[in-house]
Amino acid sequence: MNSLKFLVAAAALIAAPAMAQSDSSAATSVKKGVMVFSADGRRIGRVDFIRDNEVAIIYNGRFIKIPVSTLSSTEKGVATTLTRAEIGKR
Repeated sequence: MNSLKFLVAAAALIAAPAMAQSDSSAATSVKKGVMVFSADGRRIGRVDFIRDNEVAIIYNGRFIKIPVSTLSSTEKGVATTLTRAEIGKR
C-alpha cells in the first residue's frame, strides 16, 4: 500500500510540476476557501477550516479531514497526495 501511495504521488509530481513545492509553502498557502485537488487532479472541495495540522473540507455532503503534510501548492490552489478513492474512505 505504501508503494502505491508513492507511485501516485510520483505520478502527480510528473503531471503537475507546480505540485513539487515543499510542505512549508503549502502550509502557508492553505487558507479558508482555497480549492483542494486530489493526486489525480480532480477537485475535492474548498477548505472550510484548518485545525491541528489538518484541513476540513465538505466532500459528498460530509466533513473530511486531510493532513496539511499531504498538501502542496499549485497554481489553482493546493493538491493532496491522496487520490479521490483514498479521500472517499476518510
